[in-house]
Amino acid sequence: KNAVSVSDDVKIKTYSGTSLIEISNRVMEPYGNAYKNMKNYADALNRLKAEMPDTKAYCLMAPTAIEFYAPSKYNTGVSKSQYEGMCYIYEQLKDITPVNAYAEMAAHTDEYLYFRSDHHHWTTLGAYYAYRTFAKVAGFTPVDKNTLQTGKLSPFLGLFYKDTKSTALSNDPDYVEYFIPPVNTTAT
Repeated sequence: KNAVSVSDDVKIKTYSGTSLIEISNRVMEPYGNAYKNMKNYADALNRLKAEMPDTKAYCLMAPTAIEFYAPSKYNTGVSKSQYEGMCYIYEQLKDITPVNAYAEMAAHTDEYLYFRSDHHHWTTLGAYYAYRTFAKVAGFTPVDKNTLQTGKLSPFLGLFYKDTKSTALSNDPDYVEYFIPPVNTTAT
């Protein structure tokens, strides 16, 4: 592994060929808009929808933490704008309803939406906000999270901690909050 210190609080490190950006107590992976891959993804969705013409289909692209928590200079050059990539995919869709959760996520970035030590994963709160956007687009009322019983599992250190062994991450570990719906359920 090698590390390039960009400033006192920003480090770009490479682990097993993957560059990671460490800012304070968060590690993120750069994002690059590979339009050929995005076009292939949209084409695959369109082919799947064509096979099921009577099925309502939705596409919700998930922005990752770097889109919201890295200084803008890391969203050009080192990392590209995910919003632009998401819009490009949504424009390619045929008879598939896009669910643009970006604005909802952006409105809540002061909350715990993404794990600081894990790649691309929303916390359950981040997933809830995306679900709320989906509910609005799909035409149903989302469950109010304040009506749900909650709990917390901690500490949690994700894949980026495993890669970096960052003391900033281990000194401020993630946690997993969970929500229990007010219905009887079973799962296998």
